[in-house]
Amino acid sequence: MFADRQESGPFASWYYRHRFLDDGQGGTLLRDEVEYAVPFGVFGQWLGGWLVRRKLEAMFAYRHEKTRSLIESGEWTSAESASER
Repeated sequence: MFADRQESGPFASWYYRHRFLDDGQGGTLLRDEVEYAVPFGVFGQWLGGWLVRRKLEAMFAYRHEKTRSLIESGEWTSAESASER
């Protein structure tokens, strides 16, 4: 696991954990866990919390699909092998 914590930026708080889990079948699952708070407290949550959540869900869905397609295509292994030469 590794984690990112926002020290300054657009969110009131942001803590993002990247977990690599054994899938029990010889593979690995990548799990992203995000804890965040929008700025301006309850007012910010009321005004924009739903929008931020929807955008984050879309962003992570895109990221997961790109990660999956890269790994399943073999490009990841090929790129890694080429850099080791």
